Amino acid sequence: MRTARIAAAIVGVLLGCSGDSRAQPNATSPLTVELGPVKQNANNAVLNAGITPVGGPYEVAVTIYNDGDKALTVDAFSLGDGVLAVWEPAADGLSTRIMLSPQGQHRLRLRLVSAGGLQKPAAILFMQEWKEVGRIDILFTKVDSPRSEDFPFGFHPSGMGKEAAHYRFCTKAAPVGFEIARATPYLVQAPNEKEDPRGCLSWAACPTDTPKTGEGACFAPWVQGHSEGDSHAKDRVVMFGFGVTVEYRAIPPTWTLTSRDAILRASQKDGN
Repeated sequence: MRTARIAAAIVGVLLGCSGDSRAQPNATSPLTVELGPVKQNANNAVLNAGITPVGGPYEVAVTIYNDGDKALTVDAFSLGDGVLAVWEPAADGLSTRIMLSPQGQHRLRLRLVSAGGLQKPAAILFMQEWKEVGRIDILFTKVDSPRSEDFPFGFHPSGMGKEAAHYRFCTKAAPVGFEIARATPYLVQAPNEKEDPRGCLSWAACPTDTPKTGEGACFAPWVQGHSEGDSHAKDRVVMFGFGVTVEYRAIPPTWTLTSRDAILRASQKDGN
């Protein structure tokens, strides 16, 4: 279901933007976009950042080639919200303009900020003498940015006397686009345990445990009960509460270079 929703959103970005050039790209472009081993003509190029937690900035550098037989003076204009593109190095002090000789190349750095609320679709428009000669559409799926989350696991009985009760508790997996930066376990007193507190270093321990598929941070605490002397006459169970506080950090997006045609074909396939 999530794949279908993302595909539908991508189609909306590609077809719902202002201007005819996105729906009907240049028939030919002298420019080629390269990211790693992948190349796309600038009449059909799409940079997909995938999952982008709100915030950033997220950066990627691509190489632009002039495949034509004429020199080009190329301006790179940033369109939409939260996107900026500059040539590296800049030419004549202008970060948006460079000269590309025939078969020449130049590096273009893009910076994307994923903002909360509505965000206009982003693109980089290439122009020569105010005529469009190519573009790069930029796609991303925005997700909210949780900072931390508390997971209380309720109250539980300890072992009897000096004996320990063993437990295992796991938080849920980190949200899409995030990873767990830190997980802090804690033990708290039950409301009726006013004279016998327990803590992760006080008649108890809270060691970590290896998470399984679908789990986040896991702990295997053990907690001793109450004991006085060797007679065991006053041995009893102690009630305690256990919980975990989790802090998240965003995973930088993985940029991919693809084509508008490929994305539209994939969305049509998911829709079927």
